[in-house]
This record gives sequence, structure tokens and C-alpha cells, in this order.
Amino acid sequence: RSAVTTCAYCGVGCSFKAEVKGDEVIRMMPYKEGKANHGHSCVKGRFAYGYATHKDRILSPMIREKITDPWREVSWEEAIAHTAKEFRRIQYQYGRTAIGGITSSRCTNEETYLVQKM
Repeated sequence: RSAVTTCAYCGVGCSFKAEVKGDEVIRMMPYKEGKANHGHSCVKGRFAYGYATHKDRILSPMIREKITDPWREVSWEEAIAHTAKEFRRIQYQYGRTAIGGITSSRCTNEETYLVQKM
């Protein structure tokens, strides 16, 4: 089976047809009707899709209280609550400009915009 999808490797938004066997992507083909890529792709978008199913991929949020503590898996609710609490604590202690974020070319424009709004 196949499904039209958007490449997650960078923020361009290229369209691909993901060919799937069972639960595994076996090939990514540039989608000819894609508005961003018009059927073309870069090497990474075309061939570097294995990261999505890599055995070491982290699938759940993790928290550690101190840098010396081991990571522990938590629910999304706990992770979001913890992040919000820490953002408030840091901003209260050091001011609203104490929080920063780093984005990359793998982020979409929308994701980068949201980081700016923190």
C-alpha cells in the first residue's frame, strides 16, 4: 500500500508517496503533484527515512530533575506540566527574556514562529 505524505526531514514541505509493507516504510517516492517539490526531492528526503523506525528512537517524553539523574519516561501530560512549571519558575526568577529556543532547517516556518512566541 502507499500513502501521500509530507517529508519531515526539513521545513520545505516536499510531498512524497510512502510505500509501506506491513508497518514498515520500504520506499519513499517524490510525489509528482507536490506543490513544494513538483516531483523532485533531495537525497535525504528520498533515502533517509529510516530514522522514523530506528530501534533507538525515543517514543515517549522523558524527564530528569538534575543532570546527574537518569532519564525517566513520563506521560505527555506530566511532561507538558513540568515544562510549563519550569518556564514559569525561570521567568519569575530571571525575567521574561530568560527563556530562549533554538530551531533548525528541519523546522517548518510555523514551528519556528511558535518558538518565537515563547
